[in-house]
Amino acid sequence: MELTHFHLMIFIIAISLLAFRSKTFYNGMSFDLGGKSPLLRPWSFLTYGFVHLDFTHLLVNMIVLYNFSNILLSKIGTTDYFYIFFAGVLIPAIIKYSYSLLKSHNIQIIGASTGVFAILTSALLLNLDKNFLYLFFIQVTAIELLLIIIFIELFMLCFIKTQIWNTGHLLGGVCGFVYVYLTHDHMLEQVVDKLNQSIYIINAQSEIVKILAIVN
Repeated sequence: MELTHFHLMIFIIAISLLAFRSKTFYNGMSFDLGGKSPLLRPWSFLTYGFVHLDFTHLLVNMIVLYNFSNILLSKIGTTDYFYIFFAGVLIPAIIKYSYSLLKSHNIQIIGASTGVFAILTSALLLNLDKNFLYLFFIQVTAIELLLIIIFIELFMLCFIKTQIWNTGHLLGGVCGFVYVYLTHDHMLEQVVDKLNQSIYIINAQSEIVKILAIVN
């Protein structure tokens, strides 16, 4: 039986539900930079991606993972899919640990978000010709949606202090970008072309609005 994103989601949900019931299990699976070195718990570099803070945290990640997994798997095989997800979980954790050696951090990292962002970014970059609904009613292109997401993450990182690991989200996105760059020729040219098209459309829409304002 071939593993699919459904199996991944079921596993994440099952582990998260167990963690909700057991604080010991929760702490054992999380990536904790405030206690003993994660090197003494090497599994935590991956297992933190399977536990969540609460049901809302779990639900949001699973909704995004489900939707963008379907989109991504229309372009790649399941083996590459799992490579992307686990790279999106592992690499940000390694970078965070390396940074903590330079500057001490007393934080606990949990959630599949970094892996989800790797999946999301790969899915958007491999479907540049698709349109998506943003906030359920605004139609945007794949590259526009990706830019909106990056802007929101950077804005929150710079101006809004929350428990959300926005840097981890962005690092997960970088993992997805690197996968697409290494496995698909001319990806950068396609992204630049779509960016230029989006800028042209935005400028044209602005000119139309100005003309209508003058006419009225």
